[in-house]
Amino acid sequence: MTKPSSARPLPMDKATLNPDAIPVVRTTVNLTPDAVEAVREMARDRSTTVADVIRRAIWIEKYLHDALKNGGKVLLEDDAHGRRELVIR
Repeated sequence: MTKPSSARPLPMDKATLNPDAIPVVRTTVNLTPDAVEAVREMARDRSTTVADVIRRAIWIEKYLHDALKNGGKVLLEDDAHGRRELVIR
């Protein structure tokens, strides 16, 4: 007969359930009410979370930042205005 283990079970978090999960750091961000509503609307439209929308926005900003830093341009094209350069400062 085996003696019962006195070790406590490990908590089950997302990283435990999915070993390929990307580690995250919890942080707090202060947003205006308009920004919160915009992020919530995008999350609803995309069937995702507010956190996912914010993470994606950061990665897009990083991509644009790096492109501009390396001499690139960001162009925006639509039917109403044609193609124009998006100036990001």
